[in-house]
Amino acid sequence: MHTSRKPDERDKQMGRVLAHHRKAAGQSQAELARQLGLSGQQVGKYERGESRIPAGRFEEAMAILGAQEAAPDGFGEEGRPYRVSDNARADVLRLLDRLRSDLETCIEQVKRL
Repeated sequence: MHTSRKPDERDKQMGRVLAHHRKAAGQSQAELARQLGLSGQQVGKYERGESRIPAGRFEEAMAILGAQEAAPDGFGEEGRPYRVSDNARADVLRLLDRLRSDLETCIEQVKRL
């Protein structure tokens, strides 16, 4: 199920990444747009965070620009694994351990009622 949404800070971040790598590769927006089959205006909207860039299109652009590993953590196509930093994983595990402990405490208190 596809749900549309307005661009957010994440989209702006992706746009900045795209613009950085495009400029580093020495390409204009029009050149990259032609290779992607888009208009230069659309690439500009992606770079400014005015339009959401689909993950597949972002990955295609990064491949064209020679920067395939540029996607931030958690950005990927449906069905593809998401990359999660070790710090984020450790934070989640710590919070889950705390939640487990709190739940065990609650269960014991309910049993005493």
